[in-house]
Amino acid sequence: MKILTRYILLEFLKPFILSLLAFCILILVIQVFNDIRIILENKPGLILALKYFLLQIPELLIKIIPIAILMAVLFSLSHLSKNSELIAMRAGGVSVFLVAVPLTIWGVVIFGLSVFLNEAVVPKTAKMVRHTKVVEIQKQPEESASKFRQNISMIGAENQLYHVGAFDGSVNTMTDILILEFLPGNQMKTRLDAKSAKYEDGRWVFYNGYLRTFGENDAETSAQAFE
Repeated sequence: MKILTRYILLEFLKPFILSLLAFCILILVIQVFNDIRIILENKPGLILALKYFLLQIPELLIKIIPIAILMAVLFSLSHLSKNSELIAMRAGGVSVFLVAVPLTIWGVVIFGLSVFLNEAVVPKTAKMVRHTKVVEIQKQPEESASKFRQNISMIGAENQLYHVGAFDGSVNTMTDILILEFLPGNQMKTRLDAKSAKYEDGRWVFYNGYLRTFGENDAETSAQAFE
């Protein structure tokens, strides 16, 4: 490997790792505040709480790797430009396209690692997160943990699109629900947003949200709040 290639690879790697750590810590802090109520109510202890949050890191990495790559490319190239190193490379007969080769190599390597992480690691850690939260922290039976799902998206039979933030099959409840209904031709008909829902008397009852209807060109015609 040429000295110049190794140098550019290192210039990319340093801001990439820093961006990855910064975004990961930031999102973990936000996640801690989101789940602080569960921690305070159940008092699982420091080690168990750390286990619950650290197991979420692989899924967080999948979300922040594209942003970290973008930040690393911008910082590395701006640093080379600021120190006139790109001009020195051009003066030395190095093509601009050759400067992009190391960045492309890193992109391919990171892409491969992301695919492996998403396909092999994230499903297992997501299952462990559910088990840790429901069984170890909330002290619910194992059966309840197996019926808990997050981030569910489905297409309905009658031109409807469903997204559910979390579903607990042990008590038949949902949270953070979005239901979009479309007319033929993909024109939006209604949109339902609800904080929660519960299966009661053979039907789903939605709580705390809005029901919006739309006309031509997806223009909103009405919005009704409900408790």
